[in-house]
Amino acid sequence: MTRPEEVKLKERYSRYLTQINKIDSQLKQCYHKYYEQCNSNMKASLEEDHGFKEAHRSKDVIKLRAILRTVTSHFRKSKEPIKTLWKANKDFMNLRQGRIDITNYYKKFVDLKSLVDEMTREEEGTYNQKGIIDIVCREKGLVRANITSKQEVEFMMSGQERMLAMHFIMNSN
Repeated sequence: MTRPEEVKLKERYSRYLTQINKIDSQLKQCYHKYYEQCNSNMKASLEEDHGFKEAHRSKDVIKLRAILRTVTSHFRKSKEPIKTLWKANKDFMNLRQGRIDITNYYKKFVDLKSLVDEMTREEEGTYNQKGIIDIVCREKGLVRANITSKQEVEFMMSGQERMLAMHFIMNSN
């Protein structure tokens, strides 16, 4: 390498390092802006996440945003609880894998399902529809009027698990 090429390379490398330091500084500023806007309840929720300590130590704003998305999906408050429930249900039903890798898709799927279940306060789960029992009865060759309440609950739970699996599979890539 000739001397002029070496000087150009050092100059480019110096500019590169300056840009990296500037970007790093701006990302840390963004981290502080996000974090300082959280109230004490939200900060407590953030601290419960297993990846938060590392993100906080390194001031990783990208990791913080991902944690905030997960935490805020369980932290929705609204003046209109019916609207909040409708929105959570809509988000859950419209969830698609898209460009998300399967692990993150599954985590988001489980988070949204638990949110909907929590909001509906259904002991039986998200897919609490009587039509599920009819379908399982037809598949088993039984008449709905002749089954016991214990069988009805069993068929409902079985059908819900199948609906949940179908929802997951049909919306994945």
